[in-house]
Amino acid sequence: MAPRIFLVMASETKEMSVALRYAALRAREVEGHVAILSVLPPSGMQLWRAVEEQLVLTGRRDAENRLQELGEMAHAASGRMAIYYFREGQPRDALLKLLEEDKSFAVLVLGASKSADGPGPMVNYLSGKGLARITLPLVIVPEDYLAAREQARYD
Repeated sequence: MAPRIFLVMASETKEMSVALRYAALRAREVEGHVAILSVLPPSGMQLWRAVEEQLVLTGRRDAENRLQELGEMAHAASGRMAIYYFREGQPRDALLKLLEEDKSFAVLVLGASKSADGPGPMVNYLSGKGLARITLPLVIVPEDYLAAREQARYD
């Protein structure tokens, strides 16, 4: 049987870090893997070609560095190397396309913000009308899940 793969989307948010940690701990429990999707937004800049290429290259390098950091975090918690995916475009479109192309994912794990602005655009979309576009379980992890879990251990 193939190992279960828990897919997480890379971002700079607190809730993403919680989702990654949750996915890594679950992967460790079932001897699975964590996959991390990093999406580079389109540059949208109509500059001279060389300048635009340099901006894209810099953005990709930054994303690779961030992905490496996240992969190290996942490895430390799960005991296994993370799987990396890079895509360009809008995050929602890139995620849906990856899910269509690769059926090896067992679970999609997203972090949810508790801010007054709502849980975040991806959680809003996939827990609503976008749910019909995915065919795997969706786990939504509240941003304070790990703190609450840790506190429960001491109560």
